[in-house]
Amino acid sequence: MLFNSIQFALFLPIVFLLYWFVFDRFISKSKYQLRLQNAFVVVASYMGLAFSVAYCFHIILLMGQWIAYRKG
Repeated sequence: MLFNSIQFALFLPIVFLLYWFVFDRFISKSKYQLRLQNAFVVVASYMGLAFSVAYCFHIILLMGQWIAYRKG
């Protein structure tokens, strides 16, 4: 998905509004709120990537993310 495409123009406001307003208002202020917000951003990133790149790159990205997480 290119930054100057219609898909991105629809995708970004939806993700932004969900991240900023829904997670901030409707989820109680617990210690897990930040983790939930970060998980949402990761899932939204993979969804945005799914619109633009072949699926074989998802495996490479997941492997790289897993290795970085394990190395800490």
